[in-house]
Amino acid sequence: MATRYTRRVQLVGGSTYVVSLPKDWARQVGIGSGSELELEVLPDGSLLLRPRGGNDDRRALEYVVEVDEHSDFNMLVRRVMAGYVAGFKSIRIVKKSVAAQKLVEKLVDVVHKRVLGLEVLDEDASSLLLQNIVDTSFTEIWSTLRRLVRVTITMHEDTFQCMASRSECNELFQSIRERDNLADKLYLLILRQLVETGMDPSEAARQDITMPETLFIASLAKNVERIADYATAIARIIVGSEEKIPRQIIELYNTVIGVLKRVLKAALEPSEEDIEEASRQSDEAKKRIKEVRSSYGYAVPSSTGLLLEILSRTIAHSIDILEAILDMEALRKAIELKRKQ
Repeated sequence: MATRYTRRVQLVGGSTYVVSLPKDWARQVGIGSGSELELEVLPDGSLLLRPRGGNDDRRALEYVVEVDEHSDFNMLVRRVMAGYVAGFKSIRIVKKSVAAQKLVEKLVDVVHKRVLGLEVLDEDASSLLLQNIVDTSFTEIWSTLRRLVRVTITMHEDTFQCMASRSECNELFQSIRERDNLADKLYLLILRQLVETGMDPSEAARQDITMPETLFIASLAKNVERIADYATAIARIIVGSEEKIPRQIIELYNTVIGVLKRVLKAALEPSEEDIEEASRQSDEAKKRIKEVRSSYGYAVPSSTGLLLEILSRTIAHSIDILEAILDMEALRKAIELKRKQ
C-alpha cells in the first residue's frame, strides 16, 4: 500500500509557497539539506518529486532464467519475454547442466526472431547474458503502434493477392512469416514501453499518456498482433491446401480487409465519423460471414471452414479494437472533466 502524507502549504516572504518533506522519505531516498530535487508537472496537473539523477533499479539488475535439459522450452521462452517486457536491461540464462547447451541455443534463436534488441553480450560454460541494446525512449508508443498496424495491413494485403491470383505463393508466404516475427517484436516493444510508462510518471508525461490509458493501448496492440497472426494462418492454408478457394471466400476476405483498414484508421486517428463507420462495417461483415457459413450447411470443405473461422475471428478482434477506442475516448473525457472541477 502506498504511503500517504498530508502537508499544509505555507506562504514565505509574501510570494513563495513552501511544503515540508516527510523526514522518513527523505532519509529513505538519501536527501538532506542542500540536496537537489526535480519537480515535474504531469499531464493530470500533479507534481512528480524525486532526487535529481534517480535511477530505475531494474536497469542495473539482471533477470535470471535457469535452464536444464528437462526444462519446458515454451515456458523458457515465456520467462525471457516476461523479463524483457518488465523492463530489465539484462537477462542471464543460467545453464544448470552441460546438456542444457542445445536448449539454450534454441532459446536464443527464438528470442532473436521475436524480441527487438536482445543480443548476446557474454557467454561462458555456466551462463549466457542477453542485453537489451535498444532504448525504449527512441520512439513514441503511438509510433510503434502505427508501425505494427502498417505491417499487419500489408501482411493481409499480400495474402489476399496470393489468394486472388491463385499463383505460387511460397516465397510470399516466407515474407509474410518474417513480417509476423516483426509484428511480435513490435508488440512486445509496445508492452515494454507501456510498463516503462506505468513505472515512471515522467515517461508517461513524455509519451503524453495517462496511466489508465495504458490498459486500453495494451488491449489494442494485442488485438492487432493477433490479427497479424491470422494473415500468416490464411497464407499457410493457401500454400498447404489443394482445394480451390471459392470466389465468395475471396470476396469476403477483401471485405474483411476493408473493415480492418477502417478500424485501424479509427484507432490511430480517432474521429466520430470513422468510429461509427468502422462499427457499421464490422457488424455487416460479421453478418455476412455468418450467412456464407450457413450457406454451406454441413458440407463446408475443410480449408473453407478454416478460412471462415479465421475471418470471423479477425472481425471479432476488430470489434475489440473499436471497444478499446471507445473506452479510451470515455476515459479522456472523464479525465478532462475531473481537471475542470
